[in-house]
Amino acid sequence: MSQFDTQYDRRPTASLKWDALHDLFNVSPEEDVIPMWVADMDFPLAPVIVEAWQERMQHPIFGYSRVPDSLYDAMIHWQQRYGWTIEKEHIQFHQGVVPALALVIEELTNEGDNIVISTPAYYPFKDVPTKLKRHVIECPLTNADGYFAYDFDALESELQHAAAYIFCHPHNPGGTVWDQATVETIVALCKKHNVLLISDEIHADLLFSPFEHVPVMSLTEKEDRVVALIAPTKTFNLAGVQIAMSVTANDALRKTLKDAGARMAQFGPHVFAMTAAEAAYTKGEPWLNELMAYLQTNIDYVKEQLEQIDGVRVWKPQASYLIWMDVRDCALDDATLMKRFKEAGVIIYPGTKFGETGAGFFRMNIASPFAVIEEAVKRMKTAFNA
Repeated sequence: MSQFDTQYDRRPTASLKWDALHDLFNVSPEEDVIPMWVADMDFPLAPVIVEAWQERMQHPIFGYSRVPDSLYDAMIHWQQRYGWTIEKEHIQFHQGVVPALALVIEELTNEGDNIVISTPAYYPFKDVPTKLKRHVIECPLTNADGYFAYDFDALESELQHAAAYIFCHPHNPGGTVWDQATVETIVALCKKHNVLLISDEIHADLLFSPFEHVPVMSLTEKEDRVVALIAPTKTFNLAGVQIAMSVTANDALRKTLKDAGARMAQFGPHVFAMTAAEAAYTKGEPWLNELMAYLQTNIDYVKEQLEQIDGVRVWKPQASYLIWMDVRDCALDDATLMKRFKEAGVIIYPGTKFGETGAGFFRMNIASPFAVIEEAVKRMKTAFNA
């Protein structure tokens, strides 16, 4: 039996995934539903993280903390697996990738600026700049045999009038891992048009073989206007711990961001976030390897089962645990399917959550014990065939 087979009741833990169902989806706490919407895992932490916390708790004092050199070293060493060597002074800590994104947009662009995103896109890419009074330009990705691809002519056309481009790398919601040629082209286009490149690489560690992650900053020069956002939280199911890093080699960008952090009294992560991140980066690889094998089984099962339904195609992710399900050839429209899924006891995101180009798709989180996935698939089949 795998450590990932155990089912836990998360409802007593103030879990967003489970306890917000009533507010967000009008589902009562008594209803038997399987939430597969927000991107966190129903799996326990790597034991090495829990052990690191327990060891830290042996000391009874939890006063002001500073980021230890050992955490910088662990993070730098982890990223070297992708051929990316980071200098310590290029790193700034944040409470999450989305807060980091907000700081970057706030400090490195101006109100009224155009911010380009490639849709469908992780919805904070639109929400955050919009709330900061920037103008979001949606440049649709193309569908290429079950994965996304870029129309670079269309992208360049939008970048000519943009202040920043937000790059989802690997892609959420589609699970596409961008190859080196794609990354090189994006870097070149942003540089050509003096566009700030913001690369969200939070899903980069959740790679399925044989796909490889190419960090944006491994292909850039020090003076390039590039900021990468990374975190252990998606990889090791630590979203509630809230820790992320922005990385930039550009001196002017880094000074602006660090000055802003100091001005807002953002002095780094809390002690348990630091402890967790260091344990994950130094001792978490065996757990991650077992996780990826388990996720692969879940993905293969979901694809095999749901593609038995006429008109359904499941995009097999190259990274992460989010499945992009294509229902454009089904006889049912999105609203009808969403209603049926909910009635059958499964809560997933409609593709339109990620932009209008997501119409005809659904995003499903399969990071749950296999028995839960089996039940969810059974319920979804009922919904399709009702």
